[in-house]
Amino acid sequence: MLKLIPDKNKLPRYTGRNNIPISVNSGATEVTVDFAPDLQGSNGTTADMRAQIVYRAADGTTVFSSPVSSGKTTLKLAKAPKNGVVTVVISNVTMGGYKNAKSYGWDTTEKFGYKIQVTGGTVQYSNIAV
Repeated sequence: MLKLIPDKNKLPRYTGRNNIPISVNSGATEVTVDFAPDLQGSNGTTADMRAQIVYRAADGTTVFSSPVSSGKTTLKLAKAPKNGVVTVVISNVTMGGYKNAKSYGWDTTEKFGYKIQVTGGTVQYSNIAV
């Protein structure tokens, strides 16, 4: 089981997201992500985030887990993931979207933290700044 706490400079902002590639462990039949979002953003705004596992299968179809606001989401690997990789998508959800964020009084530079634990795979770290 791997625990990941992302760098504070790479956290999603309003309507932002992080895409985290996961190499599926050899012989794994499912991947589970236990998602623990911070309760508030960096400026104290109540967080509203989701985690979801997605992948493109070797046959070209797309496969999605159920999104969760916290806790576990599991994706059964009924079809082989292309290149043995699935992606955990961490999304920050807002009602009006980025263009309306300031009209709600939100600071569009506010960051929203989280932690995840992954079973059934290993995070592929990257130096790509987003």
